[in-house]
Amino acid sequence: MPLSLAQVQRLARLTGGLAVLAVIVLSVVPGDFRPHSGLPGIAEHFVFYLGGAGLLALGYEKWVSAGVVALVLSLAAVILELAQLVIPHRDANLLDVLMSAAGAIIGAGLARLFAYVWRQYLH
Repeated sequence: MPLSLAQVQRLARLTGGLAVLAVIVLSVVPGDFRPHSGLPGIAEHFVFYLGGAGLLALGYEKWVSAGVVALVLSLAAVILELAQLVIPHRDANLLDVLMSAAGAIIGAGLARLFAYVWRQYLH
């Protein structure tokens, strides 16, 4: 039996929360301890924020607008990037913030598009 949209949204809330927690942890550990995906840094920022925002925007669709999800994650990107100024072997980078914000905006928008398509064509 296929999953319902409500079941997918519950799973998205859980995995979205874990994704954001992972971003926070990976953002504040010293550079020597941070694992790398092999992607360029700006691509990592874009992909991880795209996924986190997408999952949260889908999961919390009934409670929070996609714009609020994107804004909160964009502000978190700024705060986490500034925190890296005091973390050993880390540095703050404006391009990383911009790529994180772009990922958050696009991810949140795509999540809402996914929910719309699901309701219109896949229910």
